[in-house]
Amino acid sequence: MKFTRHTPDESYIVKAYRPGQLTLHCLDAEATAQTAAQGQVLTKDLLFNDSIILSPGKPVTRWQPRCFAELQLEHLRQINPLQPEMVLLGTGEHLNFPEQAWMMEFLEAGIGFEVMDTAAACRTYNILSSEGRQPVAALLVN
Repeated sequence: MKFTRHTPDESYIVKAYRPGQLTLHCLDAEATAQTAAQGQVLTKDLLFNDSIILSPGKPVTRWQPRCFAELQLEHLRQINPLQPEMVLLGTGEHLNFPEQAWMMEFLEAGIGFEVMDTAAACRTYNILSSEGRQPVAALLVN
């Protein structure tokens, strides 16, 4: 078994999810820069009560649909500029599938598209991003 030391980078990891709330763990780059001479790496937690789009190395984007019933194709198209390798759609507390034609837009472009409840999407995002992959997680909070 090979062990590697995890060092924080500009990416976020999902620390916790419960309906209506997401907690992300991230590097506090400004504070770390100030303490770099002492070898300290400082992190902080960010709390979101809104749905978000999350991608390694990119700023977190608040996302308009709060729940699956509000989700429209236009919301999913907001992911395209991030050039994802794969999209993880977290549909809230329960698993719900969007229209097949919506998913096909991504699949025809060679982008993987996985649908799961938000808790599973958070876990999957953390694993894939820790492996150096480039997933985009579109996470509905409700």
